[in-house]
Amino acid sequence: MKQIIFAFTTLLIIFSCNSNNTSMNKEEGINMSEPPQLDERNVDKLNEGFSRKVIREGSIRFESKDANGTNKFISGIAKDLKGYISKDEVRDYTDRIEHSLDVRIPVEQFDVLLSKISSHAGKLESKDISSRDVTEEFIDVEARLKTKTALENRYKELLNQANNVNEILAIEKELGKLREDIESVEGRLRFLKDNVSMSTLTIVYYQKTSSSFGFRTKIVSAILNGWNTFLLFLVGITHLWIFIILSIIGYLVFKRVRKARK
Repeated sequence: MKQIIFAFTTLLIIFSCNSNNTSMNKEEGINMSEPPQLDERNVDKLNEGFSRKVIREGSIRFESKDANGTNKFISGIAKDLKGYISKDEVRDYTDRIEHSLDVRIPVEQFDVLLSKISSHAGKLESKDISSRDVTEEFIDVEARLKTKTALENRYKELLNQANNVNEILAIEKELGKLREDIESVEGRLRFLKDNVSMSTLTIVYYQKTSSSFGFRTKIVSAILNGWNTFLLFLVGITHLWIFIILSIIGYLVFKRVRKARK
């Protein structure tokens, strides 16, 4: 009985070793002409229970009687609503000083910010609010990232099974290309997540300045412009010095010849 059991065990070990050798032989020649096939059945599960992804942004414009006070008000509101000012520009025109601010705010606080700024402004000159649905792009980018990451892991497995330098170099080349694609997709996904979670409101307000004629300023400016014009005239004449000298010499010769004839 022991001999039968021993013989049966020996056959099982031999069969197992043959099976492993066959599997390894199949892996010895890694075909890099065709990329590894992935099971993408789980990708469709991203659509199940997926909430809508919407980017909200807008802009408003109004006149302010106190630009500095308005700036402090907007900064305070943005801070209270867990937001921040990403851009603050000031332009000084002839009749007004104009401020332009980009306020980044959590999307759930966007309407609150808009309401408070509108109430502070009183009368808005313009208001433009938009909502852009990026759900399909969001799902597509996440699915691509999941697929490419799985493919990268499969290539890493093949790299561990490579038997020669050519196979290693070929797999590493594909991994390099794939890593660039993954980083690009990850960047796009970060951009979408950031813009979906944080809305942007561009606020433009201005304060009018004095619109008097400014007689004294204009007189001083006219004197300076006249002097600059005179200097430019002298510079222009200097460029023509050779023609002036030739003209003088020609005139003196003509005068002497005429006098000699008389």
